[in-house]
Amino acid sequence: SILKAFKKCNKGGTIVLDQKYSIASPLDLTWLAHVDVIITGEVNFKSDPYYWADHSFKYDFQNMSSFWKIGGKDIHIYGDLTKGESLLDGHGQAYWEEMAVNKTLLRPILLTIEDAHGLTMSNLRMRNPPNWFNIIINSTDVLISDLDLEAKSLNGVKIANSDGWDTYRSDRIVIQNSVIDNTDDCVSFKASSTNVVVQNLVCNGSHGISVGSLGQYKGESDIVENLYIYNISMSNASDGARIKVWPGVETAFQSLLNGGGGLGLVRNVTYDTFYHENNDNAITITQ
Repeated sequence: SILKAFKKCNKGGTIVLDQKYSIASPLDLTWLAHVDVIITGEVNFKSDPYYWADHSFKYDFQNMSSFWKIGGKDIHIYGDLTKGESLLDGHGQAYWEEMAVNKTLLRPILLTIEDAHGLTMSNLRMRNPPNWFNIIINSTDVLISDLDLEAKSLNGVKIANSDGWDTYRSDRIVIQNSVIDNTDDCVSFKASSTNVVVQNLVCNGSHGISVGSLGQYKGESDIVENLYIYNISMSNASDGARIKVWPGVETAFQSLLNGGGGLGLVRNVTYDTFYHENNDNAITITQ
């Protein structure tokens, strides 16, 4: 199994995933150290919305859940985009269709990078996450480069969420040289995202590169500072550069998602060289 391979090759080894794999249970890989992970095959997550609603990893933040989480120290994950594989596929279609009749369905994030300190990830394809593509949580010194992300509905059903990357309680993060075709934030900086560089992205169909949302939880202070966003091509989006915050009192937003009354600070955020094509708004502040 995949889990056995990771345990065997941890601390100095290399795991090669060069076949087609189906993951049918949650996978916790937050204990890795000094390891390379080569993905030239396909990693598919079983398309079973209600199994994953019950068994995925749960987080006490914006109703997040996840198929798998990866973390530790000195981890290098990479594929080969010159071939047609190197794929992580969340098979989101079934979840989006179920959302049409069950708005409160918990849907997993495709990949959670959690408690990672010194991680690189490059040259991978990601397709059709039930929820966000990626979140980086409680991590430092993470470099993401040369990824190809796409969320595409087969029958016109609305794609739910599909953020490219979210950062949360993380420091010294770089996201670069990637293509994102989705229907929500291209990148979103959540609370305590600091010293983040986002550069050389091509984003299509998104809600922009967003700070927030902040201030959702009463009694908590959300700080986002020292962000540098450079050389972004944004097309067919609702927004380009965006800041979104909750109001000063608790407010119902949608099913299973309400909040407001928290505090926030946004400081030293730079958007530099931002190309727009057919976007509704170049700059948006939402409160």
